[in-house]
Amino acid sequence: MENYPLEYIYQQVPVIAVVGLTNTLLNENSTEPRLQSQILEANLDSPLTSIKGQIIQYFTEQNNFNAWDVYKKNIGFFHTIFFERDRLIRPHKNTTDPNVHSEISPLNPNSPLYPKGIMSSLWIQKYTSQIPCTMILFTDMFEYNVNDQSGMQEKDYDKIITNEIIERKKNCQERGIKLIVIVLIKYNETELSRIDEKVNFYRKTCGLDAKNTIFVIPYGSNPIELISNIKKTIYEPSINYYRELNRRIKKKKSKHVPSNPLFSTASTPMPDGTLSVSGWNVRYDLKSGFIAEFRQDMDIAIKNYENAYLELRNMFDSNPTNSNNNLTKPILDQNSKEWDEAKMLADCINIKICQLYLYKEQPLSAFSQFQTHIQKYKTLPEHIKDNSNYRTVNRVPHYIKPSSSNGTVQYWAWATIQMKAFSELIELAQHKLGLALPYPTLSYKNINNGINTNSLLHSYSNSSLAELENDLYIQKNITDPNMFIQQAGYYYILTSQCVEERWNCYKILQKEGTERELTEQEKKVLNNESQFDYASLIIDILKKAYEQFKNQKNGRMTLYLARNIAKMYEEMNNYEIALKFYDRISKTYRNENWNVLLTDILKLIVKCSKETHSYQILIESLVELLSGDMALEFSERIEIQDELLGLISGTIPFQMNEDPLNNRNIHIKLNNINSFVSCKVKFNKSETLINTPAKFQLSLNTNNIKSPAKPLKFSKLLINFNDPNFNICLYNNEEINDTTFESVKDGENFRRIKSKNGLITEWINIRDLKRDTVKTNFGSEDFLCKTVNLSLCSNMRKVFEGEINTDTPIDLKVVSVSLIIESAVSNLILTTDDLEQEYSICNNRESTWIEVIGDEPERLIPNENIKNELTIIKRQPEIKISTKHDQTAFIDEVFPLELEISNIESENIHAYLSVICTDCIISDNTNEINQPIEQMKETLEYINIGTIEGGQSIKKMIYIFNSNDIGNKELKVKVEYFIENKEAKPQLLPSPKYYSKSYEEMIEFKIAFEISTNVIFQNQYQPFEQEEPIYNYEALEEESESEDEELIEYNINKIEYYKLEVTIYTNNVCKFDIDTMELVLKKPSIPGITISYSILGNVDFKSIDWEMGTKVNYFFLIKIVSDVSLKNNIIDLGDLLIRWKRNSDYQMYSLPVSFSQSFIPLHHIEVNAEPIKIAAAIPSNVYLGEVFTLTYYITNLTLNIEELSITMNSQNSFSFSGYKQTTFDLLPLSTHILHYNLYPLTVGHLKLPELNIQCKTQSINPKICSTKLMITQQPHPQSSLSRSNTYDDNAPSSTSPTFSIYSIDKNQSQSLFVFVKPKIL
Repeated sequence: MENYPLEYIYQQVPVIAVVGLTNTLLNENSTEPRLQSQILEANLDSPLTSIKGQIIQYFTEQNNFNAWDVYKKNIGFFHTIFFERDRLIRPHKNTTDPNVHSEISPLNPNSPLYPKGIMSSLWIQKYTSQIPCTMILFTDMFEYNVNDQSGMQEKDYDKIITNEIIERKKNCQERGIKLIVIVLIKYNETELSRIDEKVNFYRKTCGLDAKNTIFVIPYGSNPIELISNIKKTIYEPSINYYRELNRRIKKKKSKHVPSNPLFSTASTPMPDGTLSVSGWNVRYDLKSGFIAEFRQDMDIAIKNYENAYLELRNMFDSNPTNSNNNLTKPILDQNSKEWDEAKMLADCINIKICQLYLYKEQPLSAFSQFQTHIQKYKTLPEHIKDNSNYRTVNRVPHYIKPSSSNGTVQYWAWATIQMKAFSELIELAQHKLGLALPYPTLSYKNINNGINTNSLLHSYSNSSLAELENDLYIQKNITDPNMFIQQAGYYYILTSQCVEERWNCYKILQKEGTERELTEQEKKVLNNESQFDYASLIIDILKKAYEQFKNQKNGRMTLYLARNIAKMYEEMNNYEIALKFYDRISKTYRNENWNVLLTDILKLIVKCSKETHSYQILIESLVELLSGDMALEFSERIEIQDELLGLISGTIPFQMNEDPLNNRNIHIKLNNINSFVSCKVKFNKSETLINTPAKFQLSLNTNNIKSPAKPLKFSKLLINFNDPNFNICLYNNEEINDTTFESVKDGENFRRIKSKNGLITEWINIRDLKRDTVKTNFGSEDFLCKTVNLSLCSNMRKVFEGEINTDTPIDLKVVSVSLIIESAVSNLILTTDDLEQEYSICNNRESTWIEVIGDEPERLIPNENIKNELTIIKRQPEIKISTKHDQTAFIDEVFPLELEISNIESENIHAYLSVICTDCIISDNTNEINQPIEQMKETLEYINIGTIEGGQSIKKMIYIFNSNDIGNKELKVKVEYFIENKEAKPQLLPSPKYYSKSYEEMIEFKIAFEISTNVIFQNQYQPFEQEEPIYNYEALEEESESEDEELIEYNINKIEYYKLEVTIYTNNVCKFDIDTMELVLKKPSIPGITISYSILGNVDFKSIDWEMGTKVNYFFLIKIVSDVSLKNNIIDLGDLLIRWKRNSDYQMYSLPVSFSQSFIPLHHIEVNAEPIKIAAAIPSNVYLGEVFTLTYYITNLTLNIEELSITMNSQNSFSFSGYKQTTFDLLPLSTHILHYNLYPLTVGHLKLPELNIQCKTQSINPKICSTKLMITQQPHPQSSLSRSNTYDDNAPSSTSPTFSIYSIDKNQSQSLFVFVKPKIL
């Protein structure tokens, strides 16, 4: 769009003027109006200076944006012009003289438009750089400064400011421009009232409106944010200026353009030689369009631009209806100044309309306008010329094709400008608006709707099309890409094609100039075009298209464009750059197998290589063109092959840029190009022993029947191994000139077979090689050599079969194969180094091994090893691994095992040992056996067991420990070893080349003991651990005389006893020795509980003969002391520890530990918490007719006061005295004692009277204590009175019979019984 004035193309935005931020004054010679009032000098030391700098920077940065950058966010967006400090706005020229006109009016003789000019960009410049819609005046508020020597008072300061505001307000009002005053102040909270007062003073004194005319920016605030808000506030009032301006334009239009030419006085014909009515219409419609654009009313702007466009197009008609006096004379004269101006205006208006439609997101309307413009204006006379010598060289869309069969230079130049402008608009819409292309997106809902889009697309009016953007472009032109809006790169390509057509027209015109006399116009065109660089222009345009498609990640189009760019560089004779482009393109086509396209690129590379004298690139391209995949005719293949051989041999002279000596050897890697021959190497086995032959086959395959076109002879064939000692060089047998390639049989050395489909297979034996010195690129080297037939023809498979036999272990691989054509001038070396890649399209040829035996027919057998690798190793030295150990291993036992490694060979070996046993811990160090289990290893890795001499063995003890579970565990032994070289230093760890042997065995693990445990609750009970009460006769007598009840307080510990029964069954495998068995008690996790134990009985485990199958019982008494306040708890007792070992008679190897330890987990014990416990004390000896005392101990085990109700029921066998019913409060953790005197009425096992207790607080019925405990106390008084009459005569006379305290277990009844003995007189 640089071909047109920027003012016509640029999308306009409102303009504001800013004054007061700088101290710059107008030049003395300036014609701009000046401010008459006094101007204050700025205080550069004021802190407000920094704020002004920020505001200037903000306005400057905003000017770098345009309407597209603030798309849909344009409220408050202005273009800013900076006025000098003393500059005013130009006022209107107040004159009533109708002969006085503007400087740019067509009626002014001094105007550049005089006499028939329509429009000048100076009018637009006036409203973009001279006349704003709003002026913003920045001024500083008065500051008190003690250092100010001017002596200016605040009153004088304010007067100067108000005078300037008044003068500027008057100047703005003359044009209807709004004045905004922004006061910059040094903010101080103490002066807040003074600031409001000062602002009101300015407003009243200057007559400013009360709303949106004066603003304040205090120091310390964010000026950018405040300015942005102010711009948004004044946006709508500011654009009112453009509305008033548009009214004035319409008023002026009415003076020159009659509303009805038939009845208006203004319809009189215009004076001859002046602007026509149509011209005035165009002029004022354009002005209205620009003004609507300033106020961002895009719909009105488009309407005015379309009216101007249609009127302007009518002016090109040859028979206008609104012309001057001569009705047959056209408005515009062809090739006149006015004609060229009208064409330029039409192009600019077209760009404007397209631009605004895209901005309004109506791309189809923009596309329609563009196509309409092209189709209408390509019919201009200068765009039409019939020339049979010319046809378009590109396939361009129909709307761009010229009206005639050819076109003119002027037309294609004009079409180039139009296409480029539209391309830039589409690019702008893509990047700024995010327009998704192609557009419209296909919608299948209207596929079957028969809509005539063509008539709608090319109609004059776009308003109806804008309403149907997405629904009308479906059916008729669905397959025509020209009916859809493509991305910008597509239109850049069309632009470059227009330039090519222009270039082609120039060439034809230039040729015609030698055949006939050209007209003056044609000579002028020819002279202008001769100075034009077409190729450079096309390259620049194609690069823009390239960037567009590159951003869209369209690789195919970028390659196409790169090719066109290279073509233009060829036209400019810049072959070096063209060659770089072609080389880059060829790599992509080659990698993606686009061989048809690659063929053309290679031809162009050959051409450029010749022009740049690039010998290496030329030869490489010719070699690739020999490939059968290239799209070439047979004759072309013959020519290419002859040219290649001629360049190599020197029969075709070629001038090189480089030193010919450096180009004597031309190296080409077949892996990087499409080769006419493929190489494949395979061994018949992947591994073999030394001194054992291994075969290999090298297969050379020509791709198909097309290439090479003629038989091709190679001078040498080099087969390079990773070890140079095996390198092979095959010479060509020059005596063989066989070109028929018929079937031949030559015993076991050569055979040629021709199949029915024409495939020629040659098998050549190269086993009988002789070592010789061969000259190579690196000097003279030793090769294994032989002379064979190295001719290749099309559709051929040549197989060389060799043999590898060596006495040295090695990993062998063919690293490269080189085919060499030698001549006196240069040598062509074709090398491939990726011999496992399939180059041939006939993969079945590569997957078989050709087997030839004597004169028998060849056989193709599957080859399992298709890799190019051969490992030659020595025969693995033989060793033997064995173990020796006890038949059975036990859990928790250190199990010794002896490993024996025997060297069967006569040579010494050096070995490393690795051992692992499933789920076990293993060690070879006796010092590690006594370590904690977590510190021991689970595997033994690479234990250096040293040198094992030939025929000898070495033994190694290892120790296995299993504490997990019984069953078979897998023992894995691995020995890695190598034949020891006395001169070489052994490595610390095995390398991958070491030999290895493994040994596996299952070891059975059993348990040494079967142990069962049982926990029995004991019936002894002691409520609290305390000192036992001592009774004497006096104390008991006093007690009976005083009271039958007493209260005893105790501590809060409760004691319970359990008997642990342990039964041990020894295993039937062997005999054991047990040292000790003890309890390992676990510390309770609950505070307030302690556990201890004692052994019941005395068992000496060492004295027991633990034969196989022995059973022994063992008892422990467990004492649990708990806090009575605890709830029900489950206590983990711990483990039972047994220290044991095998009997020495049943043990193969001695152990490094004395005894093994086994831990057996014990049962859990549940401790119940009962709120009330009751115990009864009954004398041991009760006699008929004698009174005895029954005592109840009632204990409160809670921390609360319990209220108890006691009832004693009668019974026929006893009479009793005491409380039959009583109620009392029992304190926390205390015991209440009740005494009852009973008199037995009969003998025998009698039931005592029942005692019923009810706890009123907790609503429970406590039972008599759930345990039984027998304690010894002092004799009861009644018993001592009749001790001589006891039933047992053997009772000791010195002591009284004992009392027993009984309780009822929770599983038994609530009743108590006593045995009453008869009294013996």
